[in-house]
Amino acid sequence: MPTPGDRPGLVEFARRWTDSVLDTSLVSISRPEARDLFMGLAEELSTALSAEEPDASAAARVGEQLVANNFIGSTALSRTLQHLGTELIAVLPQDHTDGLPERLHAVQAGLIEGYLAAMREQLFERQETIKKAALRAQVKAERARAASQAQFGAVFASADVGIAVGDVDGKIVQANGALERMLGRESGGLAGVQFHELASEFDAQRVRDGFAKLKSGELPRFRAQIDLRRNTDDDEPISARIALTLVADGDHEQSYPVLVLSDITDLHLLQERISYQAVHDPLTGLPNKSRFSTHLETVLAAAARTGEQIGLCFLDIDGFKVVQDGLGPQIGDQVLQSVANRLSRVFRRPDTLVARMTGDGFAVVVGGADVTTPLLIQLVDEALRELAEPVYFDGQGVAISVSVAIVVQAATDYTAIELIRAAEITLHRAKKNGKAQWMLFDPKLDAGDRARYRLGAGIGGALENGELAMDFQPLPRLGASSEGLYAVAAVPRWDHPELGSLSSEEFGPLAVETGQMLPVGRWLMEHGCAQAAEWQRRFGATTPPVRLRLPERLMRDEDLVGYVMREIERTGLDSAGVQIQLPPTAVADEHGELLDSLQILHERGIRLVLDVAGTAELDLIHRHKLPVHGVHLSADLVHQLAAEPDDGGFVARNLAHLIAQARTLDLTVTAQDVPTTELARRLHGLGVTAASGPFAAEPGPAEEISALIERVPSH
Repeated sequence: MPTPGDRPGLVEFARRWTDSVLDTSLVSISRPEARDLFMGLAEELSTALSAEEPDASAAARVGEQLVANNFIGSTALSRTLQHLGTELIAVLPQDHTDGLPERLHAVQAGLIEGYLAAMREQLFERQETIKKAALRAQVKAERARAASQAQFGAVFASADVGIAVGDVDGKIVQANGALERMLGRESGGLAGVQFHELASEFDAQRVRDGFAKLKSGELPRFRAQIDLRRNTDDDEPISARIALTLVADGDHEQSYPVLVLSDITDLHLLQERISYQAVHDPLTGLPNKSRFSTHLETVLAAAARTGEQIGLCFLDIDGFKVVQDGLGPQIGDQVLQSVANRLSRVFRRPDTLVARMTGDGFAVVVGGADVTTPLLIQLVDEALRELAEPVYFDGQGVAISVSVAIVVQAATDYTAIELIRAAEITLHRAKKNGKAQWMLFDPKLDAGDRARYRLGAGIGGALENGELAMDFQPLPRLGASSEGLYAVAAVPRWDHPELGSLSSEEFGPLAVETGQMLPVGRWLMEHGCAQAAEWQRRFGATTPPVRLRLPERLMRDEDLVGYVMREIERTGLDSAGVQIQLPPTAVADEHGELLDSLQILHERGIRLVLDVAGTAELDLIHRHKLPVHGVHLSADLVHQLAAEPDDGGFVARNLAHLIAQARTLDLTVTAQDVPTTELARRLHGLGVTAASGPFAAEPGPAEEISALIERVPSH
C-alpha cells in the first residue's frame, strides 16, 4: 500500500478535509492531531474506494471514528460527503476509475450508515448513563439526549445525498430535503410513500424484493442502480444508486429501514457518452470500425438463420492525399464529413449501416430479404452520382471520386472476417484498374488472389530458409567473327517446396507488394558478388562481369553506394567484375540522391546498364546525364522484331534508329530473350553487341557457366 509520501494528492485531500470539518464541532484534539486522524481516515477511504468490491465496512468505521472523536456538528457529515464525492475521487490512480460511480455510492452509504449507527449508539450509551445517575444527572442527560437528537436531525437535513427513514412496512416516515428536491416533492410530500413507489415501473419490483430480503435477514443490505420517478410525468427519470439497510433504534429493541440515494444521472450520461464515442468516429459521427464489425456479425447471423444474402461495400476516396496536402487538413476533414453525409442519405434503409473504417475509407453493410447484386449496384451508382457533385468550401469547389468494392454473398457461405477480406481485395483491384469505378467481388479471381497472396507472404520465409537460388545466363558476343562472353546475367529463382521452381517474373511482383523487394535485392547483390568473386579468383582476367538487375526499391535506398561497396569489399571482387542493370522507372523523375549515387558508383569503376523499351529511355540518359555504360533492349522489343519477316519493317527501322542513337552516346547495346540464332544475326546487323536468350543458353547453375568460361573466355 503506498505511503502518504507516495500520494501527495491524498495528503492534500486530508488537509482540506481537516480544515473544513474541524470548526464544525467542539473537539478535544489539536489541529496537528486532527490532521493525523484525518490522514488515516483518508487512507481507509481511498483503499475502500479503490477496491474492486468497495469495502462498506471500512467506510462505516470512518463514520464511527468521526463520531468517536466528537465530529458531530450539524455540517460535519455533509462536508465530509462533499469532500469524498468531489475531491477524493480526483486523487485515485487512473487504473481505478472503472465502475467508480457504483463504488463511490457504496462508500458514501457505508460511511453514513456507520455515522448514524455510532450516533445512535452514543445516544444509547447516554441513555444507560441516565438510568444509573441520580435525578440531577438524569435531567442533564436528557438535555444531552435532546442535543444529540438535534445534531442527528441537522445531519439528516443537511446531507447532499437523499435519505429516507421508514417504518417496518417500508413506508417513508421522514425524508430529508435533498431527496424531496431530487424527486420534485414538497416538504413532507414523501411521507407514507412506499420505498418501491419511488422507483420507475421497471425497477419497482426489484426494490420491493430487495426490501423483503432485507427484512427476512437474507441480505444484510440491498444495493442497486435504478431509475427514480419524478413528480411530473414529462420529466426524465433520475438515475440513482440506492442503499437500503436496517438500523437499530437507541434501545436496540426495533430496527427500522434507512434508504440512502445518490443522484448519478450526470455520471450515467457521461458513461453513455464515453460508450458512444468508443464506437463512433469523432469527425463524421459515423460508426467506427469496431461498431461496424459488431454490426456485421449481427446482420450476418440474422441472414444466416433466414437463408438471405448479405451485401457489403467498401469505398475509398481516390487521391484524397492530394486534397489534404493541396488544400490543407481542414478542407480534407470537411470533404470526409461531406462524403459521410452523402453516403448516409443514399444508404438510408433498414438493416443498413454506414461506417468510417480508415482515414479515407468507408464501408456499408446492407441486410434484408431484398439484398441482391442489382440492388447493391443501384445504390452504389446513386452514391457515385451523389459524390460526383463538387463540394464547395469558402467558394472553392472540390470534386472527388471514389473506388468501390461490392460483395453480395449468401450469409451461410462466409464469415464476417472473410467478407471483409473479400471487400478489401476487391477494392484493391478496383483502384489498381483505374479508380473512380465499382467492381464486383469475383470468387474465381478471389481464389487466384488468395493463392498469390499466400505465395507473397512466404517470400520472407523463403529468404530465411534458403529457398532462393541463383541461376546465370550467358550474354555471348554476336557476330561470326566475335567470340567470348560479354557478360553473365544473374537470374534468381525460388525453389518452392510445393510449387517447384518459380522464376523472378512469378514472385518478383509479389515481393514488391509485400515489401520484400528490398531484402530480395540485397540477397541478389550478396550472392551475385560472391559468385563473381569466385569466378575472378578462378579464371582471372578472362572472367566475364556478372550483371545484376537490382530492384527499384534497392536503387532508391539512401545507403545504395555503401551497401554495394561493402559487398564488393567483403567478397574481394574487382569493381569491374559487376554490372548493375537499372530499371528506367527508378530514374524517370529522379533529380537528387539516386543520380549522385549512380555517379559515385560509376567513379568507383562499376558499369551501369539501363533497360530500354524505346527512345524515351535514351532521353533520360541525355536529360539526367546518367553515367551509364550501355543499354539493354527489352524482351518486348526483341519479340516485336521477331514478328517481322525482314529488316525493312516498321519495328526494324525504329529499332535501328534507337540503336544508332545509343551508339552516338557511346553506349554498348545488348538484348534480352533472343529465341533464335537467325534473330541474333539480325540484331547484330542492327548494331547489338551481345544478347541472352534460348539461342545461346537457358539460365543454369553456376557450374555450367564455369564450364562455358573455360571453353569460351571473355575478351
